[in-house]
Amino acid sequence: MPKEACRLHLRIVDVRAERLQVISATDAIAEGIFCKEGRFKDYLDPKQHYLTAYSSFRSLWNSIHGAGAWDWNPWIWVVKFKKLEDRPDGKEKQRPMLFSTEMVQAILEGRKTQTRRIILPRNNPKVPPATVIEKGDSWIGLHESYPAPTNGIHLLPPYGEVGDFIWVRESYCEDK
Repeated sequence: MPKEACRLHLRIVDVRAERLQVISATDAIAEGIFCKEGRFKDYLDPKQHYLTAYSSFRSLWNSIHGAGAWDWNPWIWVVKFKKLEDRPDGKEKQRPMLFSTEMVQAILEGRKTQTRRIILPRNNPKVPPATVIEKGDSWIGLHESYPAPTNGIHLLPPYGEVGDFIWVRESYCEDK
């Protein structure tokens, strides 16, 4: 989808790194999972439901990333955002982020106010690289298969920092 066709803009209000499975019930709900009458959607089996937001989010994660992806428990970026009513004026940093149709609907309805994205190694061509800079004496590790540095390195999120803007990419089809 071209940027000019974008109908939804977000402002980043917080970015942090954490392990996937430490998600709270509040954060699972902020991910836009669907709940009706106290029953949370099972994204792998629409005929079923869950009684907890945590379990529902786990099924959403596995539906996106494949069976067993939850068990990997990767380091992830948590990007919290606020939906904007107007387009940014173009002078600010803007980055695209792809969302599924269902998650775009959740943003439009005000149910989705954050997203989680896997922190991948820098040489992965499918994801914008995380920029590595030295800063202080703390670090953010990746999955165990990517050894964490010990020399005070931070990763800057490839999706932006607090105050930056995201333009939402969604599926579309041009009229012919």
